[in-house]
Amino acid sequence: MEEFNLKIKSGSGRLKKLDKLYRDYVKDSLDKFDENSVARWEVYNAIISELQGLGKYKLFQEIQYRFTDGENPNLVMIDIANRLSDDSYLIWLMKSNLLSFIEEDFKKELT
Repeated sequence: MEEFNLKIKSGSGRLKKLDKLYRDYVKDSLDKFDENSVARWEVYNAIISELQGLGKYKLFQEIQYRFTDGENPNLVMIDIANRLSDDSYLIWLMKSNLLSFIEEDFKKELT
């Protein structure tokens, strides 16, 4: 996880319960899957870093809640990206990656 400086905290100070749940979720996700999953987390992390740079800490907390509640990470991130793509060129660019992840998963389900 340290390889790409994964963001797991929404603010400064000690880890809150939500931060710990999110950290464990990410760690489990990365442990169970392949290199493709790492690439996906790099995209998610880039979006999260951009959110934090924009001061959108509440949206990062929303991501943490939705991921740990079991929502599809791709759908969560595309929802966030759709809301903020006008505010950030980076997030707008990342939408194409997210859409390709969704398409890839859909094709896997069909086979």
